[in-house]
Amino acid sequence: MFDLQGKVAIVTGGAAGIGRAAAIQFARAGARVVVADWSAEAGRGVVAEIVRDGGDACFQRVDVSRDDDCAAMVGVALDRFGSLDIAFNNAGISGPVSRTEDQGLESWHKVIGVNLTGVFQCMVHELRA
Repeated sequence: MFDLQGKVAIVTGGAAGIGRAAAIQFARAGARVVVADWSAEAGRGVVAEIVRDGGDACFQRVDVSRDDDCAAMVGVALDRFGSLDIAFNNAGISGPVSRTEDQGLESWHKVIGVNLTGVFQCMVHELRA
């Protein structure tokens, strides 16, 4: 295990899967964690689990494809915890399972908006923090 006492982490996609596991492990290692996700119910559940285990965490609803949401997420980390040391930009989606020629541009843009643009936008705000 590693020691993250005094560190602050943001985990996008923190409500489920790899993001949930990362948020919990960061907290167990001593980090204070912003669990960021579009799903408020699931995200708040992860925060409750972290707090129940003695950690410190908060939830921030975020759509990483929206730049203003990314900025607000970083603002929450700074306002609540005073700094930002770790960014685990994990949020991602998959498009419909179908043949490429049967997919529309709308689903393509949504996937690119979250999986690529979202990571970039989060990184810009995180690095400026």
